[in-house]
Amino acid sequence: MKKFLAQTSVRLALVTVLTSGLIGTGAATADVTYTSKLPHHFVALGDSLTLGLEPGVDYSMNEPYGFVDRLYEDSLYTGRTYVKNYGVAGLNSTGLVKYLDALKQNKNTTPNEIQADLPESPRTDQLFSQIEESRQELAVADLITVTIGANDFAPDFAAFVQAGADDDVKAKTNDVLDTLSTNLRSALATLHELAPHAQVVIADGYVPYFTDGDQATYDRLQQVSEDTTTTLDEIADSMKSDTFPIKVAHVSEKFNGHERDYTHLAENDVHPNQAGYEAMADAFAQAIWGGRYRITEQRQPINVIVKGKEFHNDYEVTMINDRAYLPLREFAEAVGAEVGWDEENQAAIISMGESNVKFSIGSDTLLVNGEEVKIDAPVHLLYDGTKTYVPLRAISQGLGFDVEYISNSNTAYINN
Repeated sequence: MKKFLAQTSVRLALVTVLTSGLIGTGAATADVTYTSKLPHHFVALGDSLTLGLEPGVDYSMNEPYGFVDRLYEDSLYTGRTYVKNYGVAGLNSTGLVKYLDALKQNKNTTPNEIQADLPESPRTDQLFSQIEESRQELAVADLITVTIGANDFAPDFAAFVQAGADDDVKAKTNDVLDTLSTNLRSALATLHELAPHAQVVIADGYVPYFTDGDQATYDRLQQVSEDTTTTLDEIADSMKSDTFPIKVAHVSEKFNGHERDYTHLAENDVHPNQAGYEAMADAFAQAIWGGRYRITEQRQPINVIVKGKEFHNDYEVTMINDRAYLPLREFAEAVGAEVGWDEENQAAIISMGESNVKFSIGSDTLLVNGEEVKIDAPVHLLYDGTKTYVPLRAISQGLGFDVEYISNSNTAYINN
């Protein structure tokens, strides 16, 4: 019978802070509004949940695909988006306060100065020695996510809850929540100074435990989770204002009763699995966009989203020598550009705004406003010489579009 995780840091109060400004005001549905040409800036702060960690994954070979990565992909439906992930495995709320204070002072630091028990990592060493870069990213961020609080309860809280008397459990819970509340209020105040235009959404967390016959311990942990949510609600209500809007997103509602399905608890690890990170992203999307997290279905040979809409027509995306090609005229219609044809030079001409791009059949160069630009694959005529197909990346180079490819969903997002 699964009693408790004696060898694992128990993440009880997986407190997540999300801030959003320009990114999508509508629901994350198939009709999501494509907002503007202005880029969105997404910065992620926090612990290992921000990193999207899972046990047994070789991150030297595979990129994580956590809730941050899913929210980034969701935001690509609304426009060009940049993301920076500054997650630190093992970070607690005291460490977060010290990290934000270092950012406020614009002072490089070390992991040991932030938190004595942080695991050694070249990534963390680099992060804390590049404070100026992180500070600049926060200054322009419209979306900031922070996961914090889990390590405030670690490492033996579940064992204590299982064995302790009710009064002792309540007293210890209150002590942890008092510290968490003080630190979170301080962190949010500093974050508001560093990113003054951000809206904040504080997400509660899940219970890293499933019953397996021990209903009493599970119920006690659920009560701790409810107390944590109440604490977050009180922080949000007391700190929000017209210039500092704060909400609470309830991750706990997604995980309750699904702890075995959404975590690696059966493998003696408390981190979410892919279903769990998807559930977290869904809770966040509802708080930010007012709708469910969009699950992008994989398509072959590749799925293409142009300005928030799936690119579908009679002439589909084609792969040539491992390069994705789009039908030029259909793409032009999708983005509102005009297409002409130079019969003498066998070249297609696309005009959009002040840009004029000439694609010569068989050539691996473009003429952008009369200047040659090298591309990584040639332009082709397909369908018995009736359709001009252009390498997907050439669109970005020629017309100034941003192209982001997400391997997990096999999707290319094209935004202007």
